[in-house]
Amino acid sequence: MGTPTMRLARCTSAEVGAVAADVVVVLPIGSLEQHSHHLPLGTDAMLAEAVCDRLEQALPSEVLLAPTLWFGASDHHLGFPGSVSIGSELVAEVVAGALSSLFRSSGLSRFLIVNGHGGNEPGMRVAVEKLGRLEGVLAWGCNYWDALLAALAERGTPADAGMGHACHLETSLVLGLDSELVRTDRLEADPVAPHEAWLFDSRGFRQTTQHGGKGDPRQADAAFGAHVLELAADRLATVVRRLAGTAVS
Repeated sequence: MGTPTMRLARCTSAEVGAVAADVVVVLPIGSLEQHSHHLPLGTDAMLAEAVCDRLEQALPSEVLLAPTLWFGASDHHLGFPGSVSIGSELVAEVVAGALSSLFRSSGLSRFLIVNGHGGNEPGMRVAVEKLGRLEGVLAWGCNYWDALLAALAERGTPADAGMGHACHLETSLVLGLDSELVRTDRLEADPVAPHEAWLFDSRGFRQTTQHGGKGDPRQADAAFGAHVLELAADRLATVVRRLAGTAVS
């Protein structure tokens, strides 16, 4: 018999029951939405999942990887075909409900939500708040791209443009994951309109972008993308170890 996997969907009930109490449950969340002309609808979920796959491989005895949530809060992309949105409220309910039920069934009490879509941030924050109301539970949430941008900055190679949408960085990541997913003959710049970072806008991407992107993907690089996927996983490995060792007040 081989070593039991640490991926929740592939475990038996008994195997989950035997998981150590300090193991951190990692939940990737993403979206199904347009990404300009050249990236697939599932980009955000695929990238969050890819980072978490690498995290589980790096810490196979410290992480229990939950299945990815593919639907997110993407109302601002509904002007483009194929986009799906369940809204911020339901993201919060699904994430908090799934993880709190795992706590009730299994006693696992350390949760890390790894987000791949900016529109999910409000729902993720509310989910963390809901989970924090459960005695004995500690939940943290983060955006995977913030982890990789921090790792790049620490190495003296910051990505000045940050993360846009179907931009140089995101396109590089998808190229590094699977180059066949990128329609390289459809790469186009989509300049980001001047906008105060602290100002929220009710308009969707159909109204605020040229063709559903934010940034310039034309110089995207597969090797760079593969490298920063690993950097993100490495950075999150330190988070997992901190979370496992943090006491619940």
